[in-house]
Amino acid sequence: MVDVESRDVDKTVSDLRDFAQRVEALTERGDIRRPWPTLRILGRRNRERYWQAYLAYFLDPSKPHGFRGAVLEEVLEIVSEETGFTRNLLHPDWDLVEIETEASGDEGRPDILIYQPERWFICFELKVNASYDPGQLRRYIEASEFSNLDVTEYDPERRFYIYIDTEKPTGFPPDADADHEFAMVTWNEIARAIDTVTAPPNGHYPIRSIEQLRDYRELISYKTNMDQDDRTYRKLKDEYIEHRDEIRAANEAGKEFVARNLAHEWVSTISTGDYQPDFWDENWAIHYRENRDSPGWGQIYRRDWKQNDDLDIDVHFEHKPRWEHFQKGVLVLNLEIEGGSDANDSIKSCWNENKGVIQSRTPETMEIGSPSRRNKYMLKSKDGAYEYTPGDPDAYFEALQEALEDNKPVADIVDQIITALPFEEPPDLQF
Repeated sequence: MVDVESRDVDKTVSDLRDFAQRVEALTERGDIRRPWPTLRILGRRNRERYWQAYLAYFLDPSKPHGFRGAVLEEVLEIVSEETGFTRNLLHPDWDLVEIETEASGDEGRPDILIYQPERWFICFELKVNASYDPGQLRRYIEASEFSNLDVTEYDPERRFYIYIDTEKPTGFPPDADADHEFAMVTWNEIARAIDTVTAPPNGHYPIRSIEQLRDYRELISYKTNMDQDDRTYRKLKDEYIEHRDEIRAANEAGKEFVARNLAHEWVSTISTGDYQPDFWDENWAIHYRENRDSPGWGQIYRRDWKQNDDLDIDVHFEHKPRWEHFQKGVLVLNLEIEGGSDANDSIKSCWNENKGVIQSRTPETMEIGSPSRRNKYMLKSKDGAYEYTPGDPDAYFEALQEALEDNKPVADIVDQIITALPFEEPPDLQF
C-alpha cells in the first residue's frame, strides 16, 4: 500500500509536469525583436488620436499619398464581409468620397466618418488602449447627425457602423436585436488590408508612402502582439498561482538536495572519486567550508598556496555549489587571493605585471582579473562557461572536473609566482 508521503510526492510531480506543459505552450513563440514604428519612438503608440489621423489619411483618396482609393477599397472590402455594404453602393468617382475625423454630432464624435453624400455612410469607432463602452456605441446608433451629415437623409440599409479593436470585447454588440448595430473589425484585419496594398508589385505607388503605410502596419502589429503578450503573462501568472504550493515544495526540495548531497559529495568525487582532475595528486587539497547561505563550499589549492609562516599567503580556486546554479545547469569557479600581507601584495603585483602572458595561458572560459587590496579575484568563470544538464549530479561533477583541468595552466602560473617569493620587483614569467 502506497503511504501518504509517497502519494503527495506523486501528486506534486504530476502537477508540476502539467504546469510545465502549459507554460511551454504559452511561451513557445520566440522573442523576435523588430525596429520600433515611428509612433512608438515618439511615445505615442497608444494615443488613439494619432492612430485615427494615420488611418484617415490613407483612407482618403484626395490626400497626396498616391494610393488614391486603394487602401479605402481594401477596408471597404472588409466592411462588406461584416455588413450589408456592397460595391454597388460605390460611386466610381473617388473624388466624391468624404472623410472626417471627430465628426461632432448630437450624440458624440465618432473617430472617422466616411461617406458619399446622399448614397451611404460608415461610422467608425476606433479603440487602441481605451476600454469598450457599449453606451457610446448606442449613442452613435441613435444619433441623427454627424457634423454636416444628416443621418435621416440616408436609407436605413445604407447606414453602417464599424467598431475596430484588437479583439471582440465581452458583451459586443450591445444590442444584438437592434435595427442598426455596430459590426466588429479587428486591427489585424486592417493590417492584412495594408499588406494587400503594399505587397509587390507596387512600383506605381510612391516609395515614401509605402514605407509610411508599412510603418503604420508595424504599429498595429506591435500593439496586437503586445496585447497577446499581456494575455500570455496573465495566463502564466494564473498558472503560477494555481501551482505555487507545488513549485515551492519542489524548490525547497532542490535546496535540500544541494545542502544534503551535492554540497558534500563534490569534495570526494573531485579528490578521490570518478571525477578527479588528471593533475590531482597528494600536493592538492580541499578546504571544505559551510555556512547558511552556501552549504558545502570549499577552496581547492596546492598545499604551498596557503602559508602563514615567513610567507603569509592564501591563493585558491573557490567553488560554491548552490541550488540557483544547479537548477539552471551552470557552474561557477573562481581563482582568489585573500588577505593583505606583503607576500600577497607581491603575488598581486606580479600577476598584474604579467597579465599579457597570463592571458595567453588562460582558458577562454575564464575572465582574468586585476586583484588589488579591495579585489580578491584573479580569475572568474564567465557566465554560462561551464554548462551542464540542470539537476544532473554526474553532469555537474563532470563540469567541475572540466573547469579544474581547463585551469591547470593557470595553476602552473601561480606555482611559478609563489616559487619566486619573496621578491621586491615582479619577475617576468617564463613558459
